[in-house]
Amino acid sequence: SWLTAEGNVNYDQLSENYKSFRPTGFLNSSGGADKGGLFQSAQTNRTTNMGATVTSVRSYRDWFTNTTKLAWVFEDQTSNIVSVQATALTVPRVMEFTAASKDPSTPTLPGSHSETIRNENLFAVTTFDIKDRYIIDGLIRQDQSSLFGAENRSATYSRFSAAYRVSEDVKIPGVDEFKLRVSHGTAGLRPQFNAQYEVFSVAGGSPEKVTLGNPLLKPAFSTENEIGVNINFLTNFTLEYSYSDKKTSDQIMSVPLSAAAGYRNQWRNAGTLAGQRHELAIGAVLASSKDYFWRLNVTADRTRQKVTELGVAPFLVGPDPNDANTKIFRIAAGEKFGVIYGSRW
Repeated sequence: SWLTAEGNVNYDQLSENYKSFRPTGFLNSSGGADKGGLFQSAQTNRTTNMGATVTSVRSYRDWFTNTTKLAWVFEDQTSNIVSVQATALTVPRVMEFTAASKDPSTPTLPGSHSETIRNENLFAVTTFDIKDRYIIDGLIRQDQSSLFGAENRSATYSRFSAAYRVSEDVKIPGVDEFKLRVSHGTAGLRPQFNAQYEVFSVAGGSPEKVTLGNPLLKPAFSTENEIGVNINFLTNFTLEYSYSDKKTSDQIMSVPLSAAAGYRNQWRNAGTLAGQRHELAIGAVLASSKDYFWRLNVTADRTRQKVTELGVAPFLVGPDPNDANTKIFRIAAGEKFGVIYGSRW
């Protein structure tokens, strides 16, 4: 049959229980005896996936083939964590929270965390194979995600690619396959779970503003153009080269806010990053028999990126947002991405 349809429903559940006990009198790294401690957590992760696909494969006059696919995917991910920590114990060698200290200076600390992420995707892809020489491929996809801001729940992406098998028309001595290819596509990068929400911390028993929510937050939008060549030669050797030019706008960044905002930072679509990449791969079959196969691959790549636009004032970032000493990477328009600023001694 030239038309097929299929559907699937998947359900996964993972439950974890963790308990850690430190007896009273335990010697820490400085040689001092502490008051012991107890920590316990329970985590449950549930994932549900549903999908449906319709595929059409048609051939015309033995030289033209078209494959078209329509698909729908729905994902629901839920994670719940509950924990409790006793920072000191009054009864030694008892691994229950009834042995926790009642002293207010060493409190028992409860904790919990819940996440629900839902995604719904629709896409259509079609591929044309003409005379086994020319391959044309196109795709359009719509993503809807609860990770996007409340005012931007949907995004649309596309791809177009083409390839020409030169070796089918031009016979080159020693060359088994010679293919040229080109592609243009767009894609997105989803924000992290808490990026769109207000975030508070508790200090001295009172809530403290940390992150300002952003209902307008969008996924980062990438546009990439790529050209490349694939060559198989002398039976056992391959060579592949690709050059790509990529531009990612609406970069998702945690940017510092002025004191007047009342919050320390906010996740925003605040910048544009442009980059170029060269990739080279060479492969060789060193030995082959019915009992073993030995292939050697050597790859190399070079990537250069630059911040071309920034919608906020330049700022410094680092791996630990709470430690100013690690904020050594400067984000500014015109700067190379990853440049380090520091003091010269």
